[in-house]
Amino acid sequence: MPKSEVTAVSMRPSIPHNEAGAVPGEVAIRLFFKHLAKPVDAPPPGEFADVLAAQEPDPTPLAEAYEFVRLNAALADNIGETGDERDLYVHLDKLADGVKGTFAKSYCRSGCSACCHYPVALFTMTFTEWRIVQRYIETEWTDEQRHDLAVRYRKTFTGLWRFMLMMLQNSYVGVMLAAPLMFPRQVACPFLVEDKCTVYPARPYQCRSFGYFSARTWGRTPKVYACNFQGEVLLEQLEAAGPQIQLPVMNPLILKIRKLCRGPRMALPLWVGIWVERYERKAVTPGQ
Repeated sequence: MPKSEVTAVSMRPSIPHNEAGAVPGEVAIRLFFKHLAKPVDAPPPGEFADVLAAQEPDPTPLAEAYEFVRLNAALADNIGETGDERDLYVHLDKLADGVKGTFAKSYCRSGCSACCHYPVALFTMTFTEWRIVQRYIETEWTDEQRHDLAVRYRKTFTGLWRFMLMMLQNSYVGVMLAAPLMFPRQVACPFLVEDKCTVYPARPYQCRSFGYFSARTWGRTPKVYACNFQGEVLLEQLEAAGPQIQLPVMNPLILKIRKLCRGPRMALPLWVGIWVERYERKAVTPGQ
């Protein structure tokens, strides 16, 4: 199958799909981002690129993930709360793990933090999603980690950056126009430390799905929801595997997640900024 032009588009749900997110007989043939994220060791991906290139995709892990979602989709009624088949985050993780198991070649692994930098990481999250991250910070982190977050945030997200985030968080066109300015600065997510996520078990759905799913936007052609490097690697393996193996389409699960979300929606660093201000006030006036 010939590869089409790499394009940059936003994520917005359109037509419905089946519960497992698969669309039989179709292949995701376009990409989301072009040169907005670059893996740390590209190319080739991984230490054993030649061995991986010769390894055919194994459909079993992804098929098992589809089956899990198909059987349990109707039971899912929360995000990040129960950690079982009722948790939609678990459904996303199952599908992502299925893609990892099926396609050996991948840039997405520990140590690659390309998508954790802005503007690729400029997404919004609701209060429901932020509450999961906040609970993890306050229950699983040490006092030193919380202090380091406050220091790191104040150092990186100055008043100018916070203002830009407020202006851009709900404007896709604005993000694309500001990308040439933001990308060279390599501003990282406030939770990124030494190229690793410090809230990984509580990370939002965008972080769980990026690099492993396809998505439908305004058009009907599914697009790989990944950086252009990861997307090209997945396209190469999809074409080799044939139409019997498809990337999961994220729209059905994301729609269910959004229905469960409550409260305002803001860019992640703005939520962190609110938490930092409260943390600093408590440090100054203990007991309040």
